[in-house]
Amino acid sequence: PLDFKYNIKGYQSSELLFVVSSIFANNLLTSDGNFHFLILAGLHSLLLLFAVILLAVGISGIAHRIYWVIYVVILFFFTDVAYIAYLNSLYSEPSSLIFLALTIGIFLWIIRSLNNNHEQNLFPLLAFFASAFLFTIAKPQNAAMGIPLAFLGYRLFTTVNIKRLAPKPRNWIGGFLALCLMGASFIFFAFGLPRYYRSGDLWNSIFMEIIGKSSTPEQDLKDLGLPPEMIVYQGTNAFSPGVNRNAYESFQHSWLYFDIAKFYATHPTRLFTLIDETAHSALQLQQSNLGNFPADVGKKAYEKGDHFALWNKLRAMILPPSGWTLAVLLGINLIVLIIRWLKYTSTPADRLINDLHMVLIAMAVVQYLTVIMAEGTYEVVKHMYLFNILVDCCLVILIANFAGWIAQKIHPKRISTMD
Repeated sequence: PLDFKYNIKGYQSSELLFVVSSIFANNLLTSDGNFHFLILAGLHSLLLLFAVILLAVGISGIAHRIYWVIYVVILFFFTDVAYIAYLNSLYSEPSSLIFLALTIGIFLWIIRSLNNNHEQNLFPLLAFFASAFLFTIAKPQNAAMGIPLAFLGYRLFTTVNIKRLAPKPRNWIGGFLALCLMGASFIFFAFGLPRYYRSGDLWNSIFMEIIGKSSTPEQDLKDLGLPPEMIVYQGTNAFSPGVNRNAYESFQHSWLYFDIAKFYATHPTRLFTLIDETAHSALQLQQSNLGNFPADVGKKAYEKGDHFALWNKLRAMILPPSGWTLAVLLGINLIVLIIRWLKYTSTPADRLINDLHMVLIAMAVVQYLTVIMAEGTYEVVKHMYLFNILVDCCLVILIANFAGWIAQKIHPKRISTMD
């Protein structure tokens, strides 16, 4: 039978839950000594389906007239091969997708009780924080998401009526869980990635991007607090001949990421240039080297599949790859959020929906900046997987709002939160 050996110094991720479970299931269902990826894909698919069911129930409870519009849009967007192909892999992207969907699904399930004027049990709120935690530890680049999700969890605790829990202890418990989530996210950011991988990301970000594309590399090294003799590595990547990342102590710790963030904060033109460069790839959904063909179908290496890729193709047409597209998307989301806040917010459920939209916008912005500052242009399509999920989540909310406003014009009587 297959065995699993955990190493505290290895790559940490909530994806390990699926890996261990699939090894256990593999040993029960097979006896050939091989690891069958379809078993792992099946486990991914089952929990994703459960999350989608939670989403569907929550949506039906807050958007009575337009729930079918939201269902169709979610089905169209998130069954694209660019998202689903990762389910049949050992990458940690499936955990990002599954636990984000589960977190949002639990959130909407809880809001549903507000519209029904029901008291809520404590368990769903604890489940929200647990799912949010598993999402933030899916990948090191998700760690910063713990802050906006902690805010969202705290808002739930301070808004929902919880059985046998008075407002004051309810606020204290919500604040404590929010602080725990933020603290766990920070610890995972600092220690969840092995030094070998962390030093590679840092090297690429600095010597491929900051120093590699600089007209004043010596000054940039000084600003980053790195030895001036490292100028010889200008333009190299982490795997270039002669590169020994282990020889430099600064590249063994997460704190160098803060120096990179400080550099871009004090050199905004460099940041805007990087945003424009990465925008041409960041909005692409389909990773070229994620194979999804068996060997006997005659497909070439790295050839992209064109089945179940309709949203991928349509998205490329309506979202041209540029920094202006990102700016317009951000602007539209903020305008819609402000309009809802000023004209269509009258209940606690309304306010929580606004909070969700605001948090998803913030997560998308933070995720984009995290990726480009930590990775630069290296494998940007893969690293922007979560960013594109968040963008599509915001698009779902925009479409739901527009559909709700149209429904309200046709039938002015207000029925529910989203419509």
